[in-house]
Amino acid sequence: MQDFWISMYLANMAAIAKNEADAKIKEVREDKDNKHEYQANVNTLIGSLRDKLADDVFSRNTAHRQKKLERIMTEVQKSIVQISHDDGETPRYENTRKVKYHHNKRSNL
Repeated sequence: MQDFWISMYLANMAAIAKNEADAKIKEVREDKDNKHEYQANVNTLIGSLRDKLADDVFSRNTAHRQKKLERIMTEVQKSIVQISHDDGETPRYENTRKVKYHHNKRSNL
């Protein structure tokens, strides 16, 4: 049961960090004329939190703790990905083969 609460805490920390990073990314890219919008890469965010958060949170010196947490946030802000707006109307092409099972005329079942 304790693992559940730890994972919930980390998930909430990741969500808070992602929202802060997205706000900073939007602020930095506000004046740029880009085709796509960008957001923080969640995989990098979770990886950096998993590796470094425990050391940073339990640091005794508050100045070091703050500096380490800011370092995590700058790392997350540098790794960005574009937001893809797939509306589901991308054309899909049908298979143009003449036979259903073209190798041996049998299904694999």
